[in-house]
Amino acid sequence: MISSLMIYLIKVSIGSIILFLCYYLFFRRETFYKRNRLILVLALILPLIIPVLDFSELLEPSNDYESHFSAVQTFAVSSQYVESGISGTIEKINYIGLLFSLYIIGLALSVLKILTGITTVIRTIVKGEKTTLSGVEVVLTDMNYPPYSFFTTIVFPRSLIRDGEYDSILLHEKAHIDQRHFIDLLLAELFLAFQWFNPAAWLLRKSIAENHEFLADKLVATKLSSSKRYQLSLLGLCNGGKILPLAHNFNKRIIKKRISMMNKVKTKSIARIKNILIVPATVLLLATITAGSYAIMQKPGKSPFTEISEQGILDHVKYVTKFPKEVAMANYQDIIYIQMKVNNNKIEELQIFNSPEKVTAPVLDDIVIIALEADDDVVNKEKTDAEYRDLLFREGERVAGKVSRLDIAEWKDKSIEFTLKLDYRLTPNVASITNISKATGTNNMSYFAIEAAKDGREPLFIINDEIYSLRDYRTQFGSVRSGFSMSSKTAAGLELFGEKGRDGYSWEIARDKILDLSLGEYLDRTVKNNRYPLFTNASKIITREELDTYDIEKTKIMYTIEADKAQKLFGDKAKYGAAIISRPFLKN
Repeated sequence: MISSLMIYLIKVSIGSIILFLCYYLFFRRETFYKRNRLILVLALILPLIIPVLDFSELLEPSNDYESHFSAVQTFAVSSQYVESGISGTIEKINYIGLLFSLYIIGLALSVLKILTGITTVIRTIVKGEKTTLSGVEVVLTDMNYPPYSFFTTIVFPRSLIRDGEYDSILLHEKAHIDQRHFIDLLLAELFLAFQWFNPAAWLLRKSIAENHEFLADKLVATKLSSSKRYQLSLLGLCNGGKILPLAHNFNKRIIKKRISMMNKVKTKSIARIKNILIVPATVLLLATITAGSYAIMQKPGKSPFTEISEQGILDHVKYVTKFPKEVAMANYQDIIYIQMKVNNNKIEELQIFNSPEKVTAPVLDDIVIIALEADDDVVNKEKTDAEYRDLLFREGERVAGKVSRLDIAEWKDKSIEFTLKLDYRLTPNVASITNISKATGTNNMSYFAIEAAKDGREPLFIINDEIYSLRDYRTQFGSVRSGFSMSSKTAAGLELFGEKGRDGYSWEIARDKILDLSLGEYLDRTVKNNRYPLFTNASKIITREELDTYDIEKTKIMYTIEADKAQKLFGDKAKYGAAIISRPFLKN
């Protein structure tokens, strides 16, 4: 969290410096003061906004390149890596924490300075005398301050009123209020407090205040018959006074520059063509603090682990991670980053996001989790993309918990920060899934179904007590919360289902269909005139002789099938129905 904030502060600094330099080099000497006001305000706002925007999709490298990643479906477990992690000496001084502490101190002092200045101004206004000069409400004060405006209030020293030269100055301060310059000043002061360490922040505040003076002077000059008299009245203000935050101070220090700008020949209209420089400046800003950071943050820093420890972590992640079923069925894919700080098997900090820009800790090799893309008529998308992303984030939290419990030498008695990159990727082709046992994201097809499709077999696909085609099975499989699952390639299929089961079968029973019924109770209900239903454990037929060896009170029936449906499944041998035994107990 702290590292992310520091990165953000640096990006804001870079952005404000770029835009201020653009203003300083190309626009500050021109008399288009309204345009300059816009540029200066944008120089405050854009650097704050652009770093939080996600341009990673625009900047993502082409899929044609050979990326270095570890794919889940090509994984082979090697727990020995975890067992034999080699201890590395990692000496890390927490410079980030120190810098952050200094930043917070500077921020607090900046805010205190603003609050002190505002308190001084408010106290002056409260203690002053409210009156009207030339139809304008002002506050008169005996304090030694130059005339200034604060939001919608004008404050005048009494000494200035006694001298009688205040009309033009009153117009000037009223111009500040009418043009709502206090909004710009408020933004500048807040930006300066946030970026007190940034020289561009100080220069931007100064430039904004100066440009406000130029704007007000321009307005006053159009209303007076003699601008020379106005300029002389400015020179007559000999009291320096104190600069107050959020107040337009009648500051003698820039009077010379103001008079110079008033006498400056108006910039020719053709000079407006330079306005197009704002566009490349903004593009440069984007390229610097977005594209640049994307390239840097994609895999920042050096791995804090030895090669063998890193491999152990990656192997374990491949072993425990899953492509959430609901996400795969919605055909949603994304890349998530799990940034974690671990110390002695405890997670001290955990952040999960899908933007590479936010990554501040070293990224280990990519891990790709492949799911089979659902056909259009199979897709089950009931949530928004943000909700499916949250499901991946939750999976990321689970994976982080599993990883933190590993016996890794590097995080014994010290904090280690690193990032896991999980690439949840969809594929339309079953053939691309090379290791079925790790295709955990398929979800809309069982491992058995994928193997069958790859081998060209046509097994039975059964859900509860119905036979489905492969397409219909994929539709149903995504929505069934399985309570029981069984599959077999050949022999059991022939025994149970006859010739139609020659290529094997996959059998799913929904969780809400599972029974908790004793064998004795079931026999009492169904066996009449020695007519026994077919008994099976879903992999073979249980004979009458075997059944007689079971304890009928302890043995449980998991699922029952009515006679008509049982015959369709098993043939005439199930003409009295069928029952699946889940937990057989032998008689004592």
